[in-house]
Amino acid sequence: MMRTTAAALMLSLLVGCSESPTGAVDKTQVISSSTLQDVDFNTEGLPTVAFTVPSMHCEVMCTPKVRETLAKQPGVKDVRVDLESKTAEVAVEKEGLFDPSKAIEALEMADFTDVTLKADAT
Repeated sequence: MMRTTAAALMLSLLVGCSESPTGAVDKTQVISSSTLQDVDFNTEGLPTVAFTVPSMHCEVMCTPKVRETLAKQPGVKDVRVDLESKTAEVAVEKEGLFDPSKAIEALEMADFTDVTLKADAT
C-alpha cells in the first residue's frame, strides 16, 4: 500500500511539473534557439565570415561540433550556426588573426565535407 501511494505521489509530481500553469506561455515553443542566437550574435558589430556546411545534418551532434570547431579558431569572437540553412557564421577580430582556409581545414578534420566560404559575408 505504501509503495502504491509513493508511486502515485511521484507520478503526480512528474505530471504537475510538465504542465504549464493556465495562461502561461512556454517560451521554448515560441522562440527558437536560432532566434535567440540572432539577438545575441555579434553584438559588437565585428566583421563576419560565413561558411556553407552541407554535411551538417543534425542539431544534437553536428551543430555543437561546428560551433566548437569554429570557436577554437584564432580571432573568432562569436559563432552562429544555422542547421536549416546549413551555414555557420563567425564574428572575427579586426586584427586579422582569423584564417578562413584554416577554419575550413578544421571543419574537414571534424568530418564535415564540402565546406565552402559563403559569398555574402560582411
